[in-house]
Amino acid sequence: ALLTAAVCFAPNSVSAQKGGNKKPQPDLSLHQEMFKNLIAPYKGKVIYVDFWGTWCPGCIQEFSYMKKIKEDLAGEDITYMYFASNSPEDQWEKDIRKHNLIGDNVVHYRLPKYQHQMLDKLFNIQRYPRYLIVDRDGNVVDKEAPRPSSGKKTVAALKVWLDKEASAVATETAGEKPELSDN
Repeated sequence: ALLTAAVCFAPNSVSAQKGGNKKPQPDLSLHQEMFKNLIAPYKGKVIYVDFWGTWCPGCIQEFSYMKKIKEDLAGEDITYMYFASNSPEDQWEKDIRKHNLIGDNVVHYRLPKYQHQMLDKLFNIQRYPRYLIVDRDGNVVDKEAPRPSSGKKTVAALKVWLDKEASAVATETAGEKPELSDN
């Protein structure tokens, strides 16, 4: 699905931090709410998030490795979510088609600049491409996930959450309480 989206939120506010002459820290609650709304339709699945731009050669290069990642994780309960930053709509659509970034478990967002900046701030994104892993409950569990070009390392990082959560579901179904570590 290709989505050019604008999610309605009030402008960023700043909350004061307690103590001394410390600089006020931005209130990221709106940023978090926006991200939660964007991933909400995919709750129950592990999400591999890719922040990229049509202007970023490294981002485009990583696309060629996604085919193998998807093959290795075929049949798994995973969604591949792409956020294009500052990318013209025509080039965005062209890159998606050219690199075959489509499928039932693939979703694309091209957000307005200010909303993409909110995500950059929320996840402290200083460079592109950048990858995240989100667990089935919508929690970001890896803010520096491996790139697709890391191959087996990327698959292993995703499998940790796919397997951990699959065993938790099986345990719950059997009537036992799952024991999940914080790792």
